[in-house]
Amino acid sequence: MDIFKEICKQNIEDYGKKFENWIIHFVNQNSKRTHFLYELIQNAEDAGATKIEFRLHIDHLELEHDGRPFNEDDIRSICEVGESTKNIDDMIGKFGIGFKSVYAYTLRPAIYSGGFSFAINNYIMPEEIAPKKDLKKLSTLFVLPGRPGATGSATIPLD
Repeated sequence: MDIFKEICKQNIEDYGKKFENWIIHFVNQNSKRTHFLYELIQNAEDAGATKIEFRLHIDHLELEHDGRPFNEDDIRSICEVGESTKNIDDMIGKFGIGFKSVYAYTLRPAIYSGGFSFAINNYIMPEEIAPKKDLKKLSTLFVLPGRPGATGSATIPLD
């Protein structure tokens, strides 16, 4: 069984099928729509990044950093709730819920890092996707397709 299917199976066992309703409520009630930007920066810092680059496109946002690439434990952690691989003593983020704030902006984040290429469906279900050919070897790239606005373009409300 590949890592992504294994994580999906475990998350269904751990969280059940009604998890999506809970996480939607959590994201909507506990996160400003732009808070995810701070979380992504914090995650990059915790990964030891020395450079972070944001690229805003008409239909998606990209964040790339040069921090430590993802490993299998990181994939499990980012797809869980309340779990984290971070060392509590020397990292900012440690509660295992910060990344979920991206769902205020996107429904399906994609991550390219450490030889892994995956999107996260339904907040906790990773799915392997095609790798990016032009990604730097020691880079982590988050691709966040925007939720369509009235004009069909991605928007980041500043409320």
